[in-house]
Amino acid sequence: KNVLVGALEVTDGAIADFRENGNDAFVTLGLTNSLKVADGGVVKVSNISAEDLVNRAKSGAAADRRMAVRIANLTGDAAIAPDIDNAKVTMVNTFYDEAFDWKLFTQDGADGSKDVYAGVTNIAVVAKTVTNGASPTNPDCWAGAVLPKKGDDFYCAYRFNPFEDWDFTQSKLIFDDTSSHYWRGDATMDLNAKAYYVLGSCGFTMWGGSSYNRRWRGGPTKIADGATLSFLAMNNCPKLRIESEIVGNGNLSFTTYQGGANHYRMTLENINTNWHGRLTIRGFTNSTYTYNTILGDARNWGGAFLADEDTYSAVTLASNTCVYVTNNVCFNDPTRGFLLREKPQFMVKEGFTLTLSNQVTYAGVVTKTDAGVLELGGTARFVDGQAETAPVATSNELVVAEGALKVSSKEACDGLAVSFAEGTKLLIPAQSADGLYDVKWDAPLASSATDGKVAVEIDTT
Repeated sequence: KNVLVGALEVTDGAIADFRENGNDAFVTLGLTNSLKVADGGVVKVSNISAEDLVNRAKSGAAADRRMAVRIANLTGDAAIAPDIDNAKVTMVNTFYDEAFDWKLFTQDGADGSKDVYAGVTNIAVVAKTVTNGASPTNPDCWAGAVLPKKGDDFYCAYRFNPFEDWDFTQSKLIFDDTSSHYWRGDATMDLNAKAYYVLGSCGFTMWGGSSYNRRWRGGPTKIADGATLSFLAMNNCPKLRIESEIVGNGNLSFTTYQGGANHYRMTLENINTNWHGRLTIRGFTNSTYTYNTILGDARNWGGAFLADEDTYSAVTLASNTCVYVTNNVCFNDPTRGFLLREKPQFMVKEGFTLTLSNQVTYAGVVTKTDAGVLELGGTARFVDGQAETAPVATSNELVVAEGALKVSSKEACDGLAVSFAEGTKLLIPAQSADGLYDVKWDAPLASSATDGKVAVEIDTT
């Protein structure tokens, strides 16, 4: 600690690694002649946790070193013109390195010396919870009582409410473990940022009337391993469109709570094959309130699920969730299994087919509506997704209320109780090499048609 050296030069990929000394203070190097970190040289600050940095931000540190640690003190010639403008700085882990623009910077001392800090400067830190979220005009909300300025990145350590009429297009929005953020505002309100980083589990609560719209736009949304980004729709809440690309191994969750029937609508609009986390969509337990999600491409819901376990629930549709299918959509990735709980619904538009060639785990009553086709081409499981788990009565049901059910796998209906309404039909694929045989059902096919029959067709499409 406080070692005095004439000069330090870090170049050509070399690393100067500054570490905490065990007494909650970092080693500070004293330099009297010169400091140069350039030409590929790296300053690394290690032995500091993400929590430590978060606490520094929350504590309200000085405005020019809001998330920073002091690593050197320059005196004499070293304080005149340190060569650090192009220094590379790394901290904590790669995800934090990407989220924050780490750099070396100096602060003048009263004695003519300079302190050198490794950290972030162009960042506004939400450092206090207020009722409706941080305000750009209330200094009490911000670390160091410093108001945000255009172009700042935002670290949301406490509740954040996106400001109306604020340009976030040059800003990164960084969220960590925190209580729910609020997303209120005009009938149509976009959040359009350069990038979004979700470092811990956090959520947005959305309010508004049935005509309100919310759009999450701009650069990619990067969700760290183990983190979850949640959206909660409240009381006739807005329609939500996620246009940003989702990236990373973290999780996404969408939930609705009360409101008017069919006022809830969520769409993941980008091709999200670089996202490998879990997706959960949950409607309100009261069947009056349905959470509609529009689906036009299987890739909207992510790429391969990379978790080591529970691949059967990589996509969970729970309570009164309705998936409105507007295109031919096929899920065939074996790692992205579906868990269908309580009363989910697939509404497949006429002329289109939703194909589930992955594992589907049933833990409720699933309903197929509209004139299109639901094709089951994978494997049926029950309750916990394990092969040895037996189906449970009233939790293994598929109701074909409209359109058609196509069965293209011998294992797709094993243990499943299927009922057909008036005007619906069962499709058998003609292209099966040896025909479709030995299909197991938990109970005889049921029909509520007037004649008690189930219409069966050979599908030659």
